[in-house]
Amino acid sequence: SNKTYLHKNTNQARGIAEYAINFMESSNEIAPEVYERVKLFHTDSVFCGISALAMKTNAPNILRNEAESSFKANENQTKLGMKVSKCLGSSVWVSAEKAIAANIAAVRELRSNGTLFE
Repeated sequence: SNKTYLHKNTNQARGIAEYAINFMESSNEIAPEVYERVKLFHTDSVFCGISALAMKTNAPNILRNEAESSFKANENQTKLGMKVSKCLGSSVWVSAEKAIAANIAAVRELRSNGTLFE
């Protein structure tokens, strides 16, 4: 079996990143079933995030409001290709790292509370 173990005394983020890099550099064929499963998990994540915002959960809304009020991207930033993004459910371009933080908080709000399907 071809397994990768991330031991508790190692840097987990680095281990996952190295695994992802090695995987992308390999010539392994990815089965269509894997793509379907990834689409399912991605869709679940997006809907969890949107639901958390619609339910007016605290952290996701605070982070999205902060991103939109304090880190809004101006037109020059978007034209110059600077790293900007949108928070879930928003049409406002903001600093990419702030959108990422807000979106992760929204997704994790419900996924960490037992809504993740197996």
